[in-house]
Amino acid sequence: MQISELIEKLRQDTFSAVNLYGRGGLGKTELVLKLIRDDKNSDRRQFAGGYCFVYLGAGSVAADIERFFQMVREKNCPYWEETPSENYSDVEKVQWYYRNYPLVEFPILVIFDNVTNYEDIEEYLPIENYKYLRVLVTSRRKALASSSCCDVPLHDFEEEDALELIRGVLKDEFFFNTYQTQLTRICRIVGYLPIAQELIASSITTAAIGKKEYLQKIITQLEDDNGLAQVLCKVESGQVGYIEINRLTKSKKRDELQEEGIKEN
Repeated sequence: MQISELIEKLRQDTFSAVNLYGRGGLGKTELVLKLIRDDKNSDRRQFAGGYCFVYLGAGSVAADIERFFQMVREKNCPYWEETPSENYSDVEKVQWYYRNYPLVEFPILVIFDNVTNYEDIEEYLPIENYKYLRVLVTSRRKALASSSCCDVPLHDFEEEDALELIRGVLKDEFFFNTYQTQLTRICRIVGYLPIAQELIASSITTAAIGKKEYLQKIITQLEDDNGLAQVLCKVESGQVGYIEINRLTKSKKRDELQEEGIKEN
């Protein structure tokens, strides 16, 4: 899956949301974060209004969305004096912000990450098709919602892709070429899960002992059923994906990630 393909799907206003799905450990969250970084650094931003990032299972969905729009107000719209009624429910407040967002020339991308059940986000999706508002969902389920949601699969890596990922993380051509056979063996053991490979390669680069010794230690651990189970459990549970949100954004909090994506106009 290329970022450009995902952007193209998000441009289409015939869908209420785009559902990026695949099993745990494929790197769905990481792909979304890369999309944010690439778009933020582009001369022709697709989502110049910012990125409202909501991680399911961590905090309140409504609070995250409301916090994002409050930051938009403070940073770009000091003249946006209207506020939703205090009598509104959380859902009604979210829909109010969607409906009354004033910078329609600067589109926003709302991201619901790690969605298990469609019902958890259904009432927080825009009830109208606003051209300045696009929605991206990451989940493990195809057909998460109705036909109005576009399913986009994220597939396992091929062996060549997996090795290229490890090469990029290691940043050591001599070590990679010398121990490519062993690294290929690791890829086959963990089943070409991108996050597992990145996790292992990262641990090699930071090992307190020599890389060669640590590489052999990893292989020994992975060949043990319990050791492999621990790695795959951590990866497939989505635990690593959430850790990546902090690691790939230099440990920024979620609201700081959102604020950084809001373009000052």
